[in-house]
Amino acid sequence: MKTSINYLKRDELFRTQKPFFSNIPFQGIVGACNSNIVSEEHLAELEDIRGSHHLLNLESDGLQLINDLCPPTDWGLFMNQGWIYGTYYPYVQDLLSWHFQADSVIVYDHSVFMSYVSTCGKARSSELSTARIDLSYGGGLETARLLHGGKTQQLLENGRFRMINVWRSIDGVVESWPLAFTLPYTINAQRDLEPTDMILPHYTGEMLYVYHNEAHKMIYLSQQEPHELWMFKCFDSDQSAKVPCIPHGGVPHPIHHDSPPRRSVEVRALVYTLDDEPRKENSGHQRGDDIVQQSERRAQPWKAWVNHPSVRDPDAAWNTWTYDPRRPGEKPWIRWMVRS
Repeated sequence: MKTSINYLKRDELFRTQKPFFSNIPFQGIVGACNSNIVSEEHLAELEDIRGSHHLLNLESDGLQLINDLCPPTDWGLFMNQGWIYGTYYPYVQDLLSWHFQADSVIVYDHSVFMSYVSTCGKARSSELSTARIDLSYGGGLETARLLHGGKTQQLLENGRFRMINVWRSIDGVVESWPLAFTLPYTINAQRDLEPTDMILPHYTGEMLYVYHNEAHKMIYLSQQEPHELWMFKCFDSDQSAKVPCIPHGGVPHPIHHDSPPRRSVEVRALVYTLDDEPRKENSGHQRGDDIVQQSERRAQPWKAWVNHPSVRDPDAAWNTWTYDPRRPGEKPWIRWMVRS
C-alpha cells in the first residue's frame, strides 16, 4: 500500500543544535521550548508481509511475530495501572524470559496509544507516525545503568543486553493505523539516523530519529489481531549483532481511514543473557566503558533550562527525587501515557 509517514527533516538547525524533546514542561523560561524537532511527511510504499511473516526472525531481521493464545482484549484493563504493573508486566517478563532463555528481564516502561478520528473523518495521530528507534547505542547503555546500577559494567563483560519492544493491539483488528518497520538492510546509519536527546524527569536518554531516504523499504502486517504480538529490537549491546535495532512508526491506512480508532500497547524491557563461552579479545562484544562515543559539539540549550527554579519545583508531579526503577508506580508521568 502507499501511505504517508513522518520523518525528521534535514534542517539546517541540526548542524549547530542537537535535536531534543522534553517531557518536563519548560514554563516561565524566556526563549525555552519543549522540542526543536522539525518533521516532514513523505509518501512510502509498504509491503504487506501477511503470509510470509513467519519467516521473520528477531536476530536476522530485527523483529518477529509471536502468538498469544489468550490475549487480554479489555480496553479497561489497560487503563488500570495496577493491573498493568501487577499482571501485564509479569506476563511480558515471563514471555521474554522464555523466548531468550534470559538470565534477567526488567520490564521498565510502557505506553498505551489510541488514534483518534479527526473532524474530516480520518483516523489520525501525529504522535505515532514519526519513524524512530527508541534508543541509540549510548541511550541503551544509559538505560542499562539506570536499571542495573553499579553491576552494569560487570554484566557487560560477561553477557549481552537487548532492549525489546513488545507491541500489540488491545481490543480489535488493526485497520486504521498499522505499525510499519523499515528493513534494516536498507538503512544507511551514518546518513539516515539522528541522535536525539530525550529529557525525562529522572534522567536524560538518547534515541534515534530517521531521515527520509528513497532507498528505504518498509513492511507492515495487515489485519493484525490482538493475539499477534510484534517483538522487535531497539538496542543490542553486542556490536557484532547482525541487526542491533529496527526503525518503526505508525502509518495511516489509505483505505481503512474510517475504521474504529486503533488502541494498542507497547512494553519495553531490558533483556540480559550470559555468554555461553568466555569472551575472546576483539570478539565484537565491547565493554561499555571501552566504546568511544562521538563527543557532542552541537548546542544543547535544554541543559540550561532543566535547572531553572520553575523546573525543579519539588511539589511538581514530575518530582525527580522520588524515582526508583524498582517501583514503577512512582513515575506515572513517563510510564503511563495515553496519547490521543
